[in-house]
Amino acid sequence: MTINALVPLGRQGQVTLSSNSLFYAAGLQNEIALYNNKNELIKRITLQGATPFGNYQLVALSNDAQKLYFITWNGFLVSSGAGGLFEISAVSGETRRLDVDELGQAFTYQGWSLKAGDIDLSGDEKNVIFAIRDTIDSKTWVNQETKIYRKNLVSGKLLRVDGTDRGGFSSSPKSSMDGNRILFSSNINLVPENRNGETLYLANVNNTSFEIINKTQDGRIFNSEYGWGADISDNGEFVVFQTGASLTPDDNNGISDVYIKELNSLIIKRISQEFTGGIYPRISPDGRYISYQVYRDSIPYLKIYDRNSLATIDIPGLPSKNNATFNSENFEGIGNSGSIF
Repeated sequence: MTINALVPLGRQGQVTLSSNSLFYAAGLQNEIALYNNKNELIKRITLQGATPFGNYQLVALSNDAQKLYFITWNGFLVSSGAGGLFEISAVSGETRRLDVDELGQAFTYQGWSLKAGDIDLSGDEKNVIFAIRDTIDSKTWVNQETKIYRKNLVSGKLLRVDGTDRGGFSSSPKSSMDGNRILFSSNINLVPENRNGETLYLANVNNTSFEIINKTQDGRIFNSEYGWGADISDNGEFVVFQTGASLTPDDNNGISDVYIKELNSLIIKRISQEFTGGIYPRISPDGRYISYQVYRDSIPYLKIYDRNSLATIDIPGLPSKNNATFNSENFEGIGNSGSIF
């Protein structure tokens, strides 16, 4: 794998990448600019009234660069509520709201805007998965809950992912290629096992089953005081996450590290290095490469682990900076929106 120096794009807009890394888009004032991976402008898409950091943010881009996905807030593009999740055609410029039911109606209170980290597009681009905040009675500001849904972009069918119970908080969904295996974090009791704290679940929507991911091969459940920052490979066979728990004998640094779990064997392996630790892991669609940011300041501070060669590759070109002002400025923001592979 050859890694060239990264080229900073500045703060001209919020950037999102296609998962095949052939295209990227920048959310600008009143428009979205679409580029290829040679930094050549392909098209400008008008989005009147749009203000980056003010009322919208790009969250995904299709691999053919024909469709873009973004969230809104401050009432942009909605007649009621805070905002919504939208698709825009790069060809026609037409927008379509996605966080609605089959009839196009809002199905929760939706008085709050969605978060970029709570949205994912399946690899086949047929499903969008999102977490949405609500109140249990849909009328008051109390008894809040957050639920995860899968929206089929072809049929419009909406499916609740994190069980059927009311109450509780679920977040950070990540989808397999076909949208049938969905990774997420939740405090809802979805399995009969004893659990403590925020649980990392894998849902199989075909048979409505749930599996605890934050569990060792011998059945020990562990937590992460750093948040999970988890991701899943397209084939649904590998999960990467961050935790301060020591899960291997060589982990003695007492800080957050990045681990990979092979779901068939349940084997867990640390991939970040002892001195630097690791946060914000993202896995390539084929499960071969895992990118992450070091926990302790280090230059280079972005790294890629190759599962085939067992080598760690440094990504040059950026100074260490773990305190980005905006999500779009840090490695987590880039990883959440697309892929560098």
